[in-house]
Amino acid sequence: MDEIDIWRTATTLIKAMGFTSAAFDASYRVREMREKGDDAGAVIWKQIEEKIGELERIGYAPDAVRH
Repeated sequence: MDEIDIWRTATTLIKAMGFTSAAFDASYRVREMREKGDDAGAVIWKQIEEKIGELERIGYAPDAVRH
């Protein structure tokens, strides 16, 4: 998965669920992938989880008007 796709997935989850639920969902998927033995999938979801945290830290507002 490309870096841009990781960012897009993080922002899509935030828009759909809010920060807390998006982070929880990504964390859940990391565990789920590890349990299935899908290390590559777990790495991707961990990256998505980290982007969600980063977006929250910088004050990303999903509904803000962009110019």
